[in-house]
Amino acid sequence: MFVFKFLIYFFTGFLIVKAAPAFSSDVHIEIQRTESPRTPLGVLGFQSDPGLEKEAKALREVLLADLKRSLSFQLIDLSNVQSASTLPADFVKKIAEDHVEIILSGRVKIEGDQLHLDVALYNGKTGKWLWERDFKNFVKYIRMISHRSADQIIYQLTGEEGIAETAIAYVSDAGGSKEIYRMDYDGFNPQRVTLNHTINLLPRWSPDGKKLSYTSYIDRNPDVWITDMTTTKRWKVTSGGLNLSPVWFPNGNRILFAGSVEGQTQLFTATEEGKNIQRLSFSQGNDLSPSFSPTGHEVVFNSDRGGTPQLYVMNSDGTNVRRLTFEGDYNTTPSWSPKGDWIAYTCRFENRLHICLISPDGQKKVSLSSNSYDDESPVWAPDSKHLAFSSNRGGKQNIYMMTSEGTEVEKLTQVNGNFINPAWSPLPR
Repeated sequence: MFVFKFLIYFFTGFLIVKAAPAFSSDVHIEIQRTESPRTPLGVLGFQSDPGLEKEAKALREVLLADLKRSLSFQLIDLSNVQSASTLPADFVKKIAEDHVEIILSGRVKIEGDQLHLDVALYNGKTGKWLWERDFKNFVKYIRMISHRSADQIIYQLTGEEGIAETAIAYVSDAGGSKEIYRMDYDGFNPQRVTLNHTINLLPRWSPDGKKLSYTSYIDRNPDVWITDMTTTKRWKVTSGGLNLSPVWFPNGNRILFAGSVEGQTQLFTATEEGKNIQRLSFSQGNDLSPSFSPTGHEVVFNSDRGGTPQLYVMNSDGTNVRRLTFEGDYNTTPSWSPKGDWIAYTCRFENRLHICLISPDGQKKVSLSSNSYDDESPVWAPDSKHLAFSSNRGGKQNIYMMTSEGTEVEKLTQVNGNFINPAWSPLPR
C-alpha cells in the first residue's frame, strides 16, 4: 500500500493524505541555533560607461540579492555614492560613518563582446583597499557575472563557499508531461533536461554536478536513467520492476536506488553503467528515498517495515540499521545536510505535510513549517543554510527556498504548471 501511495504521489504531483493523529508535542521543540552576526556591508552605486546604465543596475540588483541570501551580511544601500576606479581612504572612512565594516564598489564596462564587472572591497574602519577582481562574460550571461562575483565576495569576506552559481533540478508538468528541468538557484534561467513526453521523476545530481540520475518511463517501465548535462548523452542503468529514488555515492563511483523484489522495494547499489548490482537492505517492508551522510559512511532512508513510513539510518554497506523517527505515522523523503548536523524530511502533523529537521542521533527535532498547506520533499543547499522544497501554497505545487531556520521563504518557479522533486546541485568545480 505504501509503494502504491508513493507512486500515485510522484506520478500525479499530489498526495492523498489520510486523517492522522497529530505529532506528539516534542516535535515542536525549539532548538536554539545561534546565528553568526552579520557583517555590515555598504554597497555603492555602480559606475558604468555611457549606455550601460541598465546593465549596471541589473548587475547590482542580482549581486545584492545573492549577498542577502548568503545570510552573512547586513546590507546597507549606499547607492547615492558613486563608485570610482580608486577610493581614497579618508573618503571610505567618511561614507562608512563608523558603522559600516566593509565598502563594496563596482564598475561596469564593455570590451569587445565581453561585459565586465570590476568589484572592489574596502575596510570601512581604516579606509584601506582589501581586494579587487574583474568578472566578465557575454552580455546575455549578465546574471552569471553577478553570481560569480557574489560567490567570490562571500569567500573573500567569510571563507565560506557561496551558492549563487549552483542550480536546482526539478520535475514539471508545464509542457503536458512530467519532464525534468534545471534552473539557477534563484529560479531564473529554467532549461529542459528531458523531452521524452512521458513520466520522469526524482532527479539527483552527481557529486561533480555534471550528471543527473532519475527515474523515467522512457521504455514504459520505471527505470533508472542518467543524463550527462555536458554532452546530453543519456543511458539506462536498470531494467524491469520498480526502480526509484536513485542517488549517487559521495565519491561518484556508484548509485544507490530502490528496486522492487518479491513485491517490495529494497535498496540496491550499481555502477552508473548498471553493472555489479548489489542488494543492501533486507527488510519486511518497503525501503525508499535514500540520502547519504557527507562522509558517505551512512545512509538515511524511509521504510514502512514497522507499519508506517519512518526514517532509518544504516551504514553504507547495509549494516547497523536503526530507526530514527518515532513521532507521527508519516516521515519520508529524508535529506542529510552537507555539514552532517541535520536531516531534513517530510513530516505530518495536524493532517498536513511539513518540513522537519532531526539530528542524526535523533535527540533534537524541530518543525520548520506549520501552515494550512503541504510542504514536502526538502533538499539542502551546499551551504547547509538553505533548503529547497515543494509546496501547494497558492493552489499548485511550486518549488520554494527557505533558510534552515524556516525563514525568508522565496517562490522560485513562476510559470503555470506543477513543480515537484527539487534537487540542489553541488558547488561548481
